[in-house]
Amino acid sequence: MIFLLLSIISSTLIGLIFSYYERFRIDTFQAVVANYFTCVLTAWASTGEFPLSASVLETDWLPYALGLSVFFISGFTLVGITYRYFGITITTIAVRMSMILTLIFAFIWYDENITVLKILGILMAIAAIWLTNIPHAGSLSVQKQLKRIYWSLPLIAFLIQALIEIVLQYVELNVLGQSGDPIFVATLFAGAGIIGLTIMLLGYATGKIQPAWRHLWAGIILGIPNYFSIYFLLRAIGAGWEGSVIFPINNVAIIGLSALLGYLLLKEKLSRLNMVGVAMAMIAIVLIALGA
Repeated sequence: MIFLLLSIISSTLIGLIFSYYERFRIDTFQAVVANYFTCVLTAWASTGEFPLSASVLETDWLPYALGLSVFFISGFTLVGITYRYFGITITTIAVRMSMILTLIFAFIWYDENITVLKILGILMAIAAIWLTNIPHAGSLSVQKQLKRIYWSLPLIAFLIQALIEIVLQYVELNVLGQSGDPIFVATLFAGAGIIGLTIMLLGYATGKIQPAWRHLWAGIILGIPNYFSIYFLLRAIGAGWEGSVIFPINNVAIIGLSALLGYLLLKEKLSRLNMVGVAMAMIAIVLIALGA
C-alpha cells in the first residue's frame, strides 16, 4: 500500500509542478527533456550506482524500455498539445479515462477477480473523474471552433496513456519478475531523454527553440517526482496488487488529491459537481479496495 501511496503523491506533484510552468514562462518541451535526464540521475542517487551500463544490452526488457521511451516522449508532447487546444479539463479526462482499457486488459489477460464491489467502485471512479473535471459553461467555446482533425488529439492521448499502463503492467509481472527494477525505469527515461534531446538540438539549430536556464531548472524539479511515480507504481504492481485495483485507485486518488491541492495552494474554485466528484472518488477507492 505504501508504494501505491508514494506513486500517487509523486504523480500529483507532477501536475502541481506543471501548473506553475505558465506562470514562470517555462517551455514545456525543454523542461520535459531535462526531466528525463534528471530521472536517470535520480535513479543513480537512489540506488548508489549508475543504472546504465553495457549489461543493459543483454536484458530481456530492453526492447520494452526502448518502445516505451518513444511513447513517453511522444505522449508527453501530445498531451502538451492537447492542453493547448482543449485545456486541462478535457485533457485530464482523456488521460485518466485510460484506466478503462487498462482494467479490461487486466480482467481478460490476467483473469483477475471480478467482484460486485470492484465493479461498483470502478463505475463510481469513472463518474468521479468526469464530475471532477466538468467545465464551466462557455469554456468549450474555443474548442468548438477547432478543425475536426484536432478532435482526435484527446483520443490519441487516451490510447497512448492506456498503452503505457498496459505495457508497464505486463513488463513488471512477466519480464522484470515483480522487482520494480530501477535500471529498467532509468533506461526507459534515458531513451526518452535522448530522443527529446535530438529533437531539441534540431530546434536550437533551426532557431525554432530558444534555450534558457529556467527551462532546465524546471525540468530538474519535475524529474524527481516523475521518476518515483513510475518506480513506485511498478513496486506496487510487483507487491501483488491486481491491475484492476491499482490503476483505478491510482488515477482517482490523483484526481482527488490534485483537486484538493488546487483549491488550497492554487486557489482554484470547485463547483458543487466538482466537489461531488471528489467525494465520489474517495468512496470509489474504498469500494475497490474492499473488493480486492
